[in-house]
Amino acid sequence: MFSGDVSLDGADREEDMAFAAQLLRAFPGQSLFLPGNHETGSHPFTMPQQPVGEARMARFRSPLG
Repeated sequence: MFSGDVSLDGADREEDMAFAAQLLRAFPGQSLFLPGNHETGSHPFTMPQQPVGEARMARFRSPLG
């Protein structure tokens, strides 16, 4: 299981999510990926420049499921 912050800035950079996914998929066996603020953004009051939204969730789901 990988729980959060599997990328540096996957919330805003698709290539960062793709790179993280490539590295993580190299581990043997099945994996479960749980997103953190680096993948999907944060609460709009604590990080207003990077709020959680459907586009960021889709960016996480695309390479990691």
